[in-house]
Amino acid sequence: MSGGKKSQPDRLQSFDDGAYERPNQPYTCGNACEGVFCLLGPSPKGDCQADRECQPKANKAGKWICGRSNGRGGKCENGPTADGECCNEIPPCSPEPSLRVRRGRFVAWCAAASIGAIALMLSSGWRDTVLSPGPMTQKHAQILSEQNPDSSHCASCHAAGDVGLSQWAVASIAPGKVLGETQSEKCLKCHGEKMNVATALLPHNLTSEEAFAMTAAACLRLGRTPPNPDRAANAEIACSACHREHHGALHNLSAVSNTQCASCHQDDFDQFAAAHPELGEFPYRRRTRIVFDHLTHMAQHYPASKNPNGQVASFECRQCHLQSSDGSITSVLSYESTCASCHDEKIQQSFGDGLALLQLPMIDVAALRSEKLDIGEWPAAAATEFDGELPNLTRALLSTDPFARSAVEHFGTGFEFLDVDPSDIDDVESVHDIAWGIKYLIYDMVEQGPPALAARLEKAMGTKLPDETARNLTGHISPEAIKQLQRAWFPNLKAEVEARRAGRPIPAARQRPDAVSVNSAATGWVRDDSDYSLRYRPTGHASDFMKSWIATATESNLATLSDDFNALWNQLSSSTSNGLCITCHSVDQGKTASDGTGYGKLNVHWRGRDSESTSESVGKSFTKFSHDPHLILPGLQDCTSCHAFDETASSANSYSQPDPYIFESSFQPMAKAGCASCHNGSPESAGSNCTQCHNYHVEHLP
Repeated sequence: MSGGKKSQPDRLQSFDDGAYERPNQPYTCGNACEGVFCLLGPSPKGDCQADRECQPKANKAGKWICGRSNGRGGKCENGPTADGECCNEIPPCSPEPSLRVRRGRFVAWCAAASIGAIALMLSSGWRDTVLSPGPMTQKHAQILSEQNPDSSHCASCHAAGDVGLSQWAVASIAPGKVLGETQSEKCLKCHGEKMNVATALLPHNLTSEEAFAMTAAACLRLGRTPPNPDRAANAEIACSACHREHHGALHNLSAVSNTQCASCHQDDFDQFAAAHPELGEFPYRRRTRIVFDHLTHMAQHYPASKNPNGQVASFECRQCHLQSSDGSITSVLSYESTCASCHDEKIQQSFGDGLALLQLPMIDVAALRSEKLDIGEWPAAAATEFDGELPNLTRALLSTDPFARSAVEHFGTGFEFLDVDPSDIDDVESVHDIAWGIKYLIYDMVEQGPPALAARLEKAMGTKLPDETARNLTGHISPEAIKQLQRAWFPNLKAEVEARRAGRPIPAARQRPDAVSVNSAATGWVRDDSDYSLRYRPTGHASDFMKSWIATATESNLATLSDDFNALWNQLSSSTSNGLCITCHSVDQGKTASDGTGYGKLNVHWRGRDSESTSESVGKSFTKFSHDPHLILPGLQDCTSCHAFDETASSANSYSQPDPYIFESSFQPMAKAGCASCHNGSPESAGSNCTQCHNYHVEHLP
């Protein structure tokens, strides 16, 4: 068309013209007639919208004219019919799904079929075998092999393994939904015996307070600013975060990479020689549990002693410290093989006459009778004046008798009967109550046997004593020995005690039989009728009797112990006490849990490595070390190559106070450079992985 006027198309643009698939149109026209075009196409529901090409309209003269716009092809040649209908009718079509819809339906059917197959598989009895990601380590595989083969092995570690598909579906769409116990909780059913369950999932098994305190101490050593206490780590870490199963029978479950450590520790310690701080106090974190001054023994005691052949004894580390089967070095060998040759004689001398369990004081019976106070019979040799004192063990046993305890408190700590004023009625009445307290004690021992002593101690301490401890406290004394003591000192005791408790007059004394000696060689017990005492003389080192009484004296916090137990402890811990126990066995005093400043319960260390400590949690430290791979090196076979003496130290003075971490070591600090000579990160080095020297699970530091 000329004149710049746009020509009109010969036919309308069809919905189906072109190869373009409209993604928003789920249906295509489907009109198969040649030359027929579809203007609107099907509806979104697949309904055909074909009708006529236009809607005719009437002009002013009332004549119908074509209403097709120029954009849709302009007026048609034929025009509308006489009744106003468009003469160009569009044949209806059968809409067909588009390629996109057909493809979607195919994918949906495939997904439904897959889900159905998976559901059938997950509901079957062999789903565990299908889902297993791989073989387990040897130790865990052995545990599963011992179970019923018909049971779900997965459920041993995974709570989801014991439920059905429906519970899995609920858990998948419910945030925080847990199917029974967590995997970590199941781990702790077996491994909880070796760690504190309450803190097992916290970082390094430490509470946030402990973690912050240790971090602050480390920052102080390194000259850094401690972090905010509110940011202390307290989020639980699942066991599987570090211990990954299903990697084969020989997989090392305890292996932790430096990358895993670095996920929390931001300092770059991948190069030990360059980045790791100095070793500080390691391995001398605390004083030794056995009081031993290496320098004094090396420079004074060993040169002063001689071997049987007359030669001066040599001070060699390997005489006391030997390598064990696990590669560690034993703290000390037995007392008999290391210490007995020098210390046995002194210990035997310290026993003297033994430790008094009972001793009758001298009482002026006439002074009591003048005040109408009757104590019944009392040995004539001990009934003429006031003299003597109560043994600390006797005072502790009398503390459960309210009258005797009140009488002892009247006189105060460390009193002697020589100080009794016969004219003071309070003094005389107190002596009267103490005398009956002693008689009641002996009466109970005769009637109930040795358990009477344990019963009194349990009452005084408010705790149940183990049977073995109770037997040790009584020195395994025989009931017959107690009865012999009663017949020798108080032959009329049974009648007197029963009469007094019934409120009847005390019966007159009867003839006392001759004293019968106690066989002390077999039992360790000695009854001395010259001073009316019953004593235990230990037969040698490591006496269960002495250990049990020392443990009893330290069983409670000193703030709650009575003066009687304090006096007993002061006697047993003296440098001149029977057995000299505390001379060599150190005593620690833990800090109170309330504010961490005061000191509480005492703890006596009977071994060089005190695995039975009651005041310290038994657990690992951050650092581990095995001597085994190091002692094969020629340069390290001499202990002093790493453990060099500090000639200016005086470690013995460190035991004068209760805190084991405040001490002066006999050895110089170990330098990191000595370790870095081998652990330098080079391919031929001994390695510098974090877990070569550090444990993750700490519990509490020993």
